[in-house]
Amino acid sequence: MILSHPFILKCPECGALHNRTNLISGNSFGGIFWSDGYYMAPMLPDIPRFSKCYQCGAVFNVELCEKTESEHESTDRYPEVSLPDKEGLMSAIENNIYKDNIDDEIYLRIKLWQEMNPRPFQINETVMLEPDENYRNNAQALLKLLDPDEDYNLLIIAEIHRNLSEFKESLASLAKISDITLKDRTKQIKNACKKRINGVIRFQ
Repeated sequence: MILSHPFILKCPECGALHNRTNLISGNSFGGIFWSDGYYMAPMLPDIPRFSKCYQCGAVFNVELCEKTESEHESTDRYPEVSLPDKEGLMSAIENNIYKDNIDDEIYLRIKLWQEMNPRPFQINETVMLEPDENYRNNAQALLKLLDPDEDYNLLIIAEIHRNLSEFKESLASLAKISDITLKDRTKQIKNACKKRINGVIRFQ
C-alpha cells in the first residue's frame, strides 16, 4: 500500500474539516471477502464515497466537496471520513442525498445492504437471514438499478436473490456469468443456493 499526504475535506453544510486517506496504490493480499461484496483488507482500505459530518451530522459526497491535499502526512487533529451507519444510510437514501445520480444511489444501497447483512468470520459457519421490510425494499430497489449485462452485477443480483431465499432466480443469474475470474465465487454462491442457505457466506 502506498499513501500520499491525506486530503483535508470541508463539510459543505457547516465547514467542519475532515481527514481522508489519499491512497495511491493498494492490494488485496491478506484480505477477507464475503459474498455481498464486503471485504476487509489491511493493504486496501475501503474509502467511503459518502461520509457523515461529525459536527453537524450532514451526509455528503466525499468526492464532490471542497478539499485540499495536506502538506503533512499526519492530520490526526481532524476526524477521518466514515461511512454513515445503517440509519444514516437509510436517511440519506430517503432524502435523495445522491441527487438522482444512479451510480451514487447504487453505492448507497449496496452499502446499506451490506450493513444489514450479518456475516460469518468462519468459512464454514452458516448464517440464516430473516429479511425485514426495510431489507426487502432496499434489495428490490437494487435489483431494479443493477445492469444485468455486466457479469459482476449478475453476481450481486444472484446474491441478493439468494439473500431473499429466491434460490431459483439466484441460480438463473449465476448461469449467465461468463467471466472466468468470477468462477470460484460463482461456484460458492451456487453451492449455498443448493443447500438453501440464504445468509452471507465468507469466500474461501
